[in-house]
Amino acid sequence: MVEKSISDEKADKAAEQIEKTVQKVQDAANEAVKRISTALDKIADTAGDGVEQGTEKLGKVTKKAVNIAEAAGERGREAVDDLVEQASDYAGNTRTFIQENPGQSIVIALAVGWIIGRLIRR
Repeated sequence: MVEKSISDEKADKAAEQIEKTVQKVQDAANEAVKRISTALDKIADTAGDGVEQGTEKLGKVTKKAVNIAEAAGERGREAVDDLVEQASDYAGNTRTFIQENPGQSIVIALAVGWIIGRLIRR
């Protein structure tokens, strides 16, 4: 019986050691989970900040692009207005020339018509 009790004691000590080891492993695993969770939270916060900054920068770029497009549109409208005004001036000058020189205008019109006719036939 003495041998059995020594074996029982060794078994009990081994069981305690196993339980302590299991507890240490569980504690280490819990600590690892906490650290990973904290790291993931930090990553999520950083990513969120990055998204906010990216969104803000995108908004600024978009606003700048809209301003450039509006400025280009305004310059285009001004150019069209200038062209319309010049065309109107040319039309007025042409009308005045025709009224002041009707014979010469007819000869010019016939010459232009003849040239266009020759070009079309080819």
